[in-house]
Amino acid sequence: MYKYENNPLVERWLRAVAFSHSNSHNTRLGYLNYIERFFEFAQTNPEQIQADYDNMDEKKFKQKYTPLIIDFGAKVNYEKFSPSSVSKSINTPKSFFKYHSLPLNFIPSPKEYAIFHNRDIIKEEVEEIIKVAEPRERAFYVLMVQSGLRPNEICSLRIESLENLLDENPPVPNLIRIPQEDAKGKYSEYFTFCGKESIYYLKEYIKRRSNLTPEAYLFTKEDNETQIDTDLVSHVFRRTVVKLKKQNVLDFKNKKSAKANRNEIRLYNLRKYFRNHANAGADYVNFWMGHSLGVDDHYFSKTDVEQHRTKYKQFALPSLRIDARTPNQTDQTITELQDKLEMQRKELQEKKAEIENLKANLEQLKQSQTATDVKMNTFSTKIDFLLRQRQKEEKKKK
Repeated sequence: MYKYENNPLVERWLRAVAFSHSNSHNTRLGYLNYIERFFEFAQTNPEQIQADYDNMDEKKFKQKYTPLIIDFGAKVNYEKFSPSSVSKSINTPKSFFKYHSLPLNFIPSPKEYAIFHNRDIIKEEVEEIIKVAEPRERAFYVLMVQSGLRPNEICSLRIESLENLLDENPPVPNLIRIPQEDAKGKYSEYFTFCGKESIYYLKEYIKRRSNLTPEAYLFTKEDNETQIDTDLVSHVFRRTVVKLKKQNVLDFKNKKSAKANRNEIRLYNLRKYFRNHANAGADYVNFWMGHSLGVDDHYFSKTDVEQHRTKYKQFALPSLRIDARTPNQTDQTITELQDKLEMQRKELQEKKAEIENLKANLEQLKQSQTATDVKMNTFSTKIDFLLRQRQKEEKKKK
């Protein structure tokens, strides 16, 4: 919970910022984070700033707050944050002051630049990462590879974002819709697709959850309700690749500088994999990734889903398959073996029951035969006795 999220002065400014960035929820949170950090650094608040403007002449007001914004940017830079973070630390309070018509002296905006580049990741490396991943992360990674979505956009997906995901056999390629509020920056709503590997791993993951509804988040924390966050997924991914590097399965460099300490393989490499391998033409790939098409934006079809689906299936999907043998085929083979084993187990149980029944019958026969033998012996003994008696009587008569 942010301290100033419901502050009227902050809220009006955030609405204006969100409007200029297609009502992006993530952009809103980013601006809110930096303005609160500025308030804390300057030991002030929105009402105090407004009161200072009302009670001070303009020159003194500028002399007070212009150095504070510059010093805040310098502090972020000194703490070795990225150039992007330094730029946001300057531009966010400038935006707040500008919206409320609060004057400042000239403050140059720091230049943003990339201090490192993620190297390309190859199919075999992706497969090694997926092999050791847990069901939730495995589904997340494969979906990112096959859709080109940003991590934060995947975190915002709901069950209903994917086409008939809860059906027994969802369509493939599967349509994924990204609403405007989840798209980055100024970009409008768009859609992309994923393949059957994504559907398979997603179903393997969500079958562990109960009471699923279309409105439920696709990826959740351990409580199966709370939306998962990008930092958690990035942390797990980083831990996984470092472990694989120690096992000599992966080989990558760790780039260290005064501004960064990052691995060449990061979560965003999976999105880069999509860009490099979705061989459907720059316009289609950029659209599926949620990028602006520039001057071609007005001429590109963004509503014909089936045209896009055909393009994705024909050109993108063949290069984005992760397993040479699809999970569905593997699953089918395992299921068949399990069915055979179960059938053999039942047959064995039936045979055991039959043998036990035969043993019981044999025991009854033995007991019956013993009783018969006893009776026969007794009967024979009686006959012998009677014969001897008769022989004695006949001798007496003679």
